[in-house]
Amino acid sequence: MKIIPARRVIRLIARVVLYVGFGVFQARHVSATETKLISSDSKTFDNFGCAVSTNGTMAIVGAYSKQGVLGDDGAVYVFVRSGSTWAAPYRLLPDVPGWPSRHFGAAVAMDGTTAVVGAPWATDGGSAYVFYHDGSGWTQQSRLVGSPTDSGENFGRSVAISGDTVIVGANYEDHGTVQSAGAAYVFKRSGTVWSKQARLISSDAQANQWFGYSVAVSGDTAVVGGHPVSGATAGWAYVFQRSGSTWTQRERLTESDSSDAIAVDDRTVVVGDKWDWNVGVYAYQDTSVAGDWSSLNTTRIGAAQTHAGDFFGSALAIDGDTLVVGAESASSGAAYRYKWNGSTWTLDKTLIASDGAFADNFGVSVAISGNITIVGADMADGGDSSSGAAYAYQIGPPPTPTASPTPTPTPTPSKSELINAILGKGNIINGDVNGDGKVDVADLVWLILEK
Repeated sequence: MKIIPARRVIRLIARVVLYVGFGVFQARHVSATETKLISSDSKTFDNFGCAVSTNGTMAIVGAYSKQGVLGDDGAVYVFVRSGSTWAAPYRLLPDVPGWPSRHFGAAVAMDGTTAVVGAPWATDGGSAYVFYHDGSGWTQQSRLVGSPTDSGENFGRSVAISGDTVIVGANYEDHGTVQSAGAAYVFKRSGTVWSKQARLISSDAQANQWFGYSVAVSGDTAVVGGHPVSGATAGWAYVFQRSGSTWTQRERLTESDSSDAIAVDDRTVVVGDKWDWNVGVYAYQDTSVAGDWSSLNTTRIGAAQTHAGDFFGSALAIDGDTLVVGAESASSGAAYRYKWNGSTWTLDKTLIASDGAFADNFGVSVAISGNITIVGADMADGGDSSSGAAYAYQIGPPPTPTASPTPTPTPTPSKSELINAILGKGNIINGDVNGDGKVDVADLVWLILEK
């Protein structure tokens, strides 16, 4: 007899309640191409979908609890898109799998043909792995590490990439006797070699600030967020800028009490605080002439879309004028897509999995590139119960309908024109008005009698 875990029973009961009490809810998904991505070797509680990223033609999905020889080793899968079809995934593996790379896939990021994978529970305080696709396959390019003296720094909790720059969060790192203040490390690639460029810390570090809980980078701008615990208060987001190889803190964004998710694109930063039940997503735009973040336009996003406990802002992704916000606890979960219209962020699409169920955590991770949006649901039923899934949406503007040409009406000839046609005069070609195939006096008689 198969024994069903208690957690699964609760999910099944909740699903029945959801269908019976809120049957219409299940139909609330956008009219876009949806593809459910799952791993070929999925098992219960893999947490597949805990982290996602995309470059538009590829999607990378993390499953940090994937069981291996030594326990929750973790796993990462890459899907490749052709048109609207996503091919079976390729599994990325670190050079030394198992305990040395434990929780591989807890964080992922992709830019072009380079991918970064965090393994925060790896030996010696965590690590991050850089993979490169050369057109024929993936190879590991580097293994990145943080402080050589802190064996519990959680390095790899968060990762981000922009071109040849990678930033990795280490939110448990101690600052001397200041425990778990956190840090973030910047690495720069030259050719195929990655070197540590900087160690970023906040200007007001405090114990249990967990600085590095979230990171983002775009060009020469990096943003690092904190997630305060145990009495700490500085869970803000900090903006750094690079000049040459030197990084300088430019601004501290204090509207959010906790920076659970961060996204940056050029001169726009978005910060999500999923614990702020009064709508915890803020967008900041650098309006300074010098581009040094000394002048900001601040916008609060999502007041009409979220409710207390939705965890609105649990994940963020931005690409140009399009922003995606995850809300993992909105029943089965949801993701909201906003567009910048030049003065404000307006809701464009609401994404809900077509087969979503209560507690799927849909929206725990999000990614966007062009018209491709990826949403993770790390407790959804994938290939196995509660193994996790990711959903790929191809969303584009509706095609502009081609206007049908207006037919030119054939003018009705006058009686005199018809007579002239029968007599072989005028411009009307066919004088066979009675339809017998001949133009003769019978046509004239028909014309007189019918007209």
